Amino acid sequence: MKYTKEYKQRMRVAKKIVISSKNGSTSYLQRKMQIGYNYADMLMEDISKQRGFSFVYRYRRKILGKTPRKYR
Repeated sequence: MKYTKEYKQRMRVAKKIVISSKNGSTSYLQRKMQIGYNYADMLMEDISKQRGFSFVYRYRRKILGKTPRKYR
């Protein structure tokens, strides 16, 4: 999938929100970024596929492992 410039920028913002809050909830990301749920879900799926970001699905998504320094 080829990402647009706007999508890449939103992806960076989404990563910062997820890492700083340590909350991988799609609803939380949706509220923080003021975007639609489906768009937030797409961002969360792409974040989880990227290297260095892993989520565990139980009651809530959480970040596993170390996060890259540029996102801390």
